[in-house]
Amino acid sequence: MNLASLRPRAGADLQQLDALIKQNGWHSLLPASLPEGLLLQLVHDFRYAELSLKNETDLGQEDEALTRALLVIATLLTSRRAEVDCFELPLGKLAGAMQLYQYRLHKELVGRIINVPEALAADELIESLWRAAAH
Repeated sequence: MNLASLRPRAGADLQQLDALIKQNGWHSLLPASLPEGLLLQLVHDFRYAELSLKNETDLGQEDEALTRALLVIATLLTSRRAEVDCFELPLGKLAGAMQLYQYRLHKELVGRIINVPEALAADELIESLWRAAAH
């Protein structure tokens, strides 16, 4: 097996993400709920978004990847709308939530590869994203 064979050719498709969210709600963005192809694409997007925020690369994919990453994080953070009067967080604060979600994507990917899944409750992930965004 060659790891390069797992490499996605591109990040997630915004229309696919939007359709997934509309059809299945925010729960569909939980790492354990993602289909394998989309999981790999989001790993790709969140890595490019990380590089974009650090200004470490200029490969031309960073803006689109950052847009997709922000869509995922904003959707998950606004899933608790009853507790959110105004959703306004600076990008620097969102970066913490993005980093945490990226970590959860990596854990999910490795768990699937080695067949050792990790159970993480949806509420636990959302709460940890909010804590990460608050710091």
